Amino acid sequence: MIKPALAVLGGLALGVAAEQLAVRKPWQPDPTKDEPFGFVRGESHWLRADDGTQLYVEVHPADDPRAPTIVIGHGYCLNQDSWHFQRKALQGQARLVLWDQRGHGRSERGPAQNNTIDQLGRDLQWVINGFTKGPITLVGHSMGGMTIMALADQFPETVRSRVVGVGFVATSAGDVSANFLGLPADIVGRAQTALTGANASRIRTGPLVQQVRYTDLNFAITKRASFGRGVPNSLNEFTVQMLNATPMETVVDFLPTLFAHDKVHALKAFDGIPALVICGDVDVLTPPSHTLRIGRTLSDADVQILENTGHMIQLERHEQVTEGIRRLAFSDRS
Repeated sequence: MIKPALAVLGGLALGVAAEQLAVRKPWQPDPTKDEPFGFVRGESHWLRADDGTQLYVEVHPADDPRAPTIVIGHGYCLNQDSWHFQRKALQGQARLVLWDQRGHGRSERGPAQNNTIDQLGRDLQWVINGFTKGPITLVGHSMGGMTIMALADQFPETVRSRVVGVGFVATSAGDVSANFLGLPADIVGRAQTALTGANASRIRTGPLVQQVRYTDLNFAITKRASFGRGVPNSLNEFTVQMLNATPMETVVDFLPTLFAHDKVHALKAFDGIPALVICGDVDVLTPPSHTLRIGRTLSDADVQILENTGHMIQLERHEQVTEGIRRLAFSDRS
């Protein structure tokens, strides 16, 4: 019994080693290797949320005062820089408002008990009130899309009176654990239960986390979980940097609310509003079934499933995502 077990472990080790070697090898040209990720900046602002947490907001003014306003939210364990290509392409053409979700980027973590998607919806309401006037287009990736749903659930009047377009990018209205990473539901359920009672400080300082977070193995895992085949290494490197910069307390705090997320009923607030609902066909975090479910509930939705594309769709297929947002925001302009 010992020898077969050792053989399995040895094979696994060799597989991981081969993966680590192959995943960084430049088998193909990297067209974004010189891209200045993280250096597209807007005007810096701070906003105090309803519980006193300081949120970091950036605004890109528009050249034309009549230009549309687009409010853009990022996903779990990322920050507003994940919208690098979109803000680079749209700055000056539209007024862009981006913020770091609490516990992410430059924003404060706030009370641990308030690290919920419902609280993120309230934070978004404060961002809208503090930095926008008139009609707005809302766009959210992953947890950012869930934030928009939480806004609609708690502030439907804001949607009715202000929102003229909505973009749901690689996100979900519920049942996140059903297809999470392609794992069986019972395994995801056990992991969820364990993490709900976890001590974030102990996890953050645990030797395994510290060893894995900055290794080629983490690079390989991120690439498989975030992108389709053949994505440039520079995009994955940028994603890893954002993930590694997210405090482990934030990672642990938000997992229970992500798995408990259920806002299908809130989507009715967006019915009749032009919507972009887009994801990749190999997204293992919010698979196409989640996008199709959202699309079925909206009567004016442009539903797109992009081929050989993963969860970080706004980086991997940035031109298509940017164009979708552009059409959404400028649809009513002559």
